Amino acid sequence: MQIFLELANLPEYKYECIDALEFSRKIPNEAVKLIITSPPYNIGKSYEIKIDIQDYIKSFEPLISELMRILKPDGSICWQIGNFVDDGEVYPLDIYFYP
Repeated sequence: MQIFLELANLPEYKYECIDALEFSRKIPNEAVKLIITSPPYNIGKSYEIKIDIQDYIKSFEPLISELMRILKPDGSICWQIGNFVDDGEVYPLDIYFYP
């Protein structure tokens, strides 16, 4: 019963379907403790346009900068990214983004 009462007092949350870069620009510096995202993998799914791997990686630079700006110093980013496949060769995309 105690857990239920604690959950009942949670603050109200708002969910938005908006461009991640546009949305993150509205958030103050160091305001977010946890960021979870799963951007398109650039593998040619119906909802994306497959582009050159270097252009794909470069396209995330503005968003990653914004996410780092809004992330608290003790915060975490969970960046779920897949693999890039080119001419039968598989490249794990996380190796391109890891500092």
